[in-house]
Amino acid sequence: MRRDGGFTLVETLVVVGIMMIMTATLIAYTRSSGKQIVLYTEQAKLIGILNRAKSLALQRENAEAFCAYGVRFTGSNSYEIVRVPNVKTEDAPYAPCDETQAESYGETYVISDPVVIVNAPGQITFEGPYIKLMETPAPIEVILNVKGSSPVMEAKVVVGGAGSIATN
Repeated sequence: MRRDGGFTLVETLVVVGIMMIMTATLIAYTRSSGKQIVLYTEQAKLIGILNRAKSLALQRENAEAFCAYGVRFTGSNSYEIVRVPNVKTEDAPYAPCDETQAESYGETYVISDPVVIVNAPGQITFEGPYIKLMETPAPIEVILNVKGSSPVMEAKVVVGGAGSIATN
């Protein structure tokens, strides 16, 4: 029997099967990578906002009115920059900073879906002119998570007592 070239039906089916397996693997990998990109983008955005609050605390241009700036977590998918007003008393020109008196600075941020905040302290406040965390010297950890992902995909932002910001 003479062959004129070309492929047999079995060879063609094997090649098509291999292509289907490779395509399915690529699609699954791309979806996972897309979620990971969104997660790390939100982590970088949160770090940027924390640095902005720290920068506002360092500027001290409104030092007479405000003693600290920070970030308040207002839910599992949003946060805002806040400022803490100075409270004048008769005994002293300013009372110690009280972060429970924090008010909105007017900048609110919403996290992209499917990322959520699963562990947030409520508020992280930086007191200037020497940057330090108010109320706690221990590091504060904020955990971002991709909801519904398996395995669990999470990113951490750690704020140290001296105001350092790092990922973990």
